[in-house]
This record gives sequence, structure tokens and C-alpha cells, in this order.
Amino acid sequence: MDDAARFLRTLTPLCRAVELRDPYTAGHNERVGKLARKVGGIMGLAPHDIEGLHAAAALHDVGKVAVPLAVLTKPGRLVAEEVALIRRHPFLGATMLADVDVLWPIKGMIEEHHERMDGSGYPHGLSGRDIHPSSRIIAVADVVDAMSSHRPYHPARPMEQVRSEIVAGRGAHMTPTW
Repeated sequence: MDDAARFLRTLTPLCRAVELRDPYTAGHNERVGKLARKVGGIMGLAPHDIEGLHAAAALHDVGKVAVPLAVLTKPGRLVAEEVALIRRHPFLGATMLADVDVLWPIKGMIEEHHERMDGSGYPHGLSGRDIHPSSRIIAVADVVDAMSSHRPYHPARPMEQVRSEIVAGRGAHMTPTW
């Protein structure tokens, strides 16, 4: 077993912990990881970089273990305080992994997966090239899976509608290179 596989296997319980708390997101981390890996391959990333991308994508929501379950599973709109709690999860995930020795910059990728090209994302309001390229891939994979999956606050959308929204957000919210 290589280092990447060993690392993922070691941290898989963290991914499961998030998904066990919120049954609506069961499989989300794995699907985002697979989609990010596929996009990384299409974009011609080196195999080592694809493994790091996959690791970060599979762990991207690990900070949600610190978000109250009532907020994660609430049907309907969140109030400002609840939104603030949700928006902390990228920072919390990176903080949880701060002392984990890894082969890739996954802590930064996790912390940046909700940043947007126009600076409207969180937690730091980064924009453009200040966002790690792998974080941008994870952001798109995360949005694709979230929109195409049923959640308490929205039904699953057809893939063509998801694709249209991703294309419409290109350059503003999503990376302009896709």
C-alpha cells in the first residue's frame, strides 16, 4: 500500500464521522473525492498531485463534525447565526488536521474549498490565483455533488441543470479555466 492509500485509510473514520451525523450527506465525501480525482486526471495533473487532491476532497467537510447536528440537518433556510456556524467548517477542518504530517497541502485545500474566484467565498474571501488550483477543483466537485443530491433543504437537480449553473458561474464563482 502506498503512502497516499495509507493516509486515506487512516483518516477514513473522520469522513465517516461526518456522514454518520448527517445521513443526507452519506457518500458525499467519497463522491466529491472521485469526481475531483477524475477532473484532476482530465486536467493532466501528475499522479502524486491527483492523490493529494483526492485526499483533500475526501476530507473536505471533516470540519462539519464541529457543527451542531440541528444546523446540518435543518430543513429550510438557516438564520445568520447558523450560516456563520456552517461557514466555519473549512477553517475547523484545516485546524483539525493542523498537526497531521501529509505529503500534500491538503489543509489549505480543505480550508479554501468554499472560496470563490470573485472573492465572494469563505472563510477568507480569497479570489483568483490566491486560491490553490486543487481547492478550485474541490469547490466544483462539491457543488456538483451537492446540487445533484437530495438534501433536506432542496431536491436533487438534474445533471443538465447542474452543468448549466456551473457554466453560468464560470469566472465569477467557479474557476474560468474549465
